[in-house]
Order: sequence, then structure tokens, then C-alpha cells
Amino acid sequence: MEVTPLRPKFNFNLEALRGVAALTVAWHHAIYHQRHLDPSYAPTGAWAFNPPGHLAVLIFFLLSGYVIGRRYPRPLRRAEIGDYLHRRLVRVYPMYVLAVLAGVVVSGFAIGWRTVGYHLLFWQSWGEPVMFENNPLWSLQYEVLYYLAFIPLSVLALRPWVVAALAGLAGAGALLLAPDGFHGALAQYVIGLAFWALGWALAAMRPAAAAVAWPRVVSALLLLLSLEPLNPLTALLGDLNAWLGAHQLTFTSGWEASTYAFNSNWGLDYGFLPYAALIVLQVAGVGGRGARGLAGVLQLLPLYGVWQASQHWQAEYTIPCALYGASLLFFFGPATALAPASRRVVQRLVPLGAISYGIYIIHFPILFLMGKVTWFAGSPLTFAVRGGLYLLATLLAATWLDNVFQPWAKRLLGPTSGQLVVPAAGRP
Repeated sequence: MEVTPLRPKFNFNLEALRGVAALTVAWHHAIYHQRHLDPSYAPTGAWAFNPPGHLAVLIFFLLSGYVIGRRYPRPLRRAEIGDYLHRRLVRVYPMYVLAVLAGVVVSGFAIGWRTVGYHLLFWQSWGEPVMFENNPLWSLQYEVLYYLAFIPLSVLALRPWVVAALAGLAGAGALLLAPDGFHGALAQYVIGLAFWALGWALAAMRPAAAAVAWPRVVSALLLLLSLEPLNPLTALLGDLNAWLGAHQLTFTSGWEASTYAFNSNWGLDYGFLPYAALIVLQVAGVGGRGARGLAGVLQLLPLYGVWQASQHWQAEYTIPCALYGASLLFFFGPATALAPASRRVVQRLVPLGAISYGIYIIHFPILFLMGKVTWFAGSPLTFAVRGGLYLLATLLAATWLDNVFQPWAKRLLGPTSGQLVVPAAGRP
């Protein structure tokens, strides 16, 4: 039986979110990996603010599941699996190969062929470490695993909400067993799956209104940038760790719960899970009255983080607190007055979404290469100039990858069947 392709409206707002998330990762790496953008200078004070790069990657996981859920709203049939895999291959792999080669080149060809082979098979971290020269490629392995996991999960018609819940519980269980070693690695994969499957589940939600709430979209983007140091839910997880340390839990067979289970990057991710969902729902413009009410509560909770920051103020809190204040203004302020400016901001960010994959996979080799250039360095001015050149080089390279190389590779690898649902919310 032939499937008639459906063509729901493309949601360009999620393109803006993709672009902001990709640039957040690039900005985060420039601050976190000191002496790479400028080998003789690192910003201090308010300018040392480190954007939430890891949260941005989690947003990518959730967005990926959301887009797949929108493209495949019903269970996959066996006849569709080949086309599904072909689409994923064409979208991800050609540019990924160039990104691996870019890491090899900027390393001065110091990376061995074994490491290259592991990366080309998405086996990085399974016997060979992720190449530092293009460190963000770690997440592509996760994406590919989730794409593959979607096939049996969809064919079996499992409910995505159930998958997300089970993955979240499995991750917490693995962290309680031991947040490092095998259990720690298992926790990382299943917690990432919880984000991905939550996006898949959210894809079934209906649009909240016919008109786009432009100020809410801008509010969500600002919340993404400001949330990491102000999130009260991660503070609660810190309190949970302290409680586990004071009350050693012993279960059957003498097994004791880890006293630092939720003190790792991935353990703290549970505190970002509801916010990642909020950000995607706000930008996508979906969810009913209950979702809007919950969004208001989550929007206000970081006020507690602002209060805590005020008790031991540091200059690094200046930028996130200012961004959060702006997020509150766009969320609760007069929508009619804020809508025109909000719409212009979002529309100007949309083109970044079209090259977000390119930004993500090529920015780090460029950053690594800039660290090798030692002249014109050592001051705030040189850092700012180098930052501008880093941004320009990244955008130019990403534009070529997404707009020139990717279409060529797509033609080379052949067309897809064209019988599946066209994405309604972002690029596949």
C-alpha cells in the first residue's frame, strides 16, 4: 500500500533554536578550553562566563527525537526501514567524515589510523578515545545509537513516554550502582536516550495556538543561555548527593548505593530534563494549558538561583543573571509590545539553524588551529579579534559544508523514496 506524503508546515523557530545551541557549544569551548582561542590570554570577571555547552548538546538530543517523532508519527513498517536508514546516512555521515579528517589535519596528522577507523565506525570511546582535535564528535556516536534504537522501538509500537521513563530510571539505577566504570558509561547512554525519547514523545503534542508567541520563543532562547548556574533543580540534586553521603544506603546482597551518584555531569542532567523540554515546547509552540502552567512555574524557579548567587556574588554571575532577567521580561511582559522585535530576532537567527550541524562539527578544529598561532595574542583586544575571526571562519566553513558539500553528497548517494512524512519541526 502506497503512503501519501504529508507536508505539514515547516517550523522555522526550531531552526533558530538549533543555531543558538550550536553557537553556544562553540562559545563554550572557546571559554572552557583556555588558551586555545588566544594562547596568551583568558578572559576574567564577567567575561569569563562559560555558556552551557553540555546543556546545548542535550537540547540537540531532544530536538533530534522531536524531529524524528514528527517525521514518523506512526510505527515504522519493515518496508520503510531501508529508507529511514538511508535518510539518516545521507544527513549525518558525509559531513561527519570531513569533520574526522579535519581533526586529523589540524593535529598535524598525528592521529593514528586506528583512531580514525574507530571514529569512522562511530566506535570512538569504545577502545579508542575521542580525538581531542574534534572533541564534539563524541555526541555523534550517541545520535547514531538512538537512530538505530528507534527502529525496534518504533516497529514494536512502544510508547515514547514509556521509553523515556524507563531510560531515565535505568540511568538513575546505573548511577546509584556506580557513577564510573561500566555503570557510569551505561548511565551516559541511557540518560541521553531519555532526552531523545522525551523529544520523540513531545512530537505528538498539538500546537498551542494558531499564532506564534514570539516573545516566548525569545524567552526560551535566553533561558537556555542563562540556566546552568541558576538551575535550582541541579541544586536539589546536590542536596541529594549530600544526603546519600550522610545516609549510606545498603540494599540486598550487601550492595551500597553510591554516595556521589548525581554529582557527575550526567547525573546533574536530570535537573535539566524538564527545562530542555520546556525550551523545545516554547520554541515549537506546542502544548496545552497544563504545559503552559508548568512552563510558568519552571520559568520562575531560577529566581531562587539568583537569590543564592546574590549571597556569594561573583562577577561570573553577571551575564547569566542579566540574560535570565531578559528571559523573564519576554515571558511575562506585554506580548503585543514585545512581539514585533521578538519576531525579527527569531527570523534573523533562523539561517543559523540551516548550518547548525556544520557549526557543531567544524568549530573545534578551527579553535584548535587558532591556538597554534602565537602572534597577535595576550590582551582583551586580541582575544576579541580572534573571537571574531573564529566565528567568521566557523560560519564560512559551516555554510560550505551544509549548503555546498551536503547537497552534492546527497545527489551522489541517491534520492530517498519520498514517501515518508516531511519534518514539521526542524531539519532531519
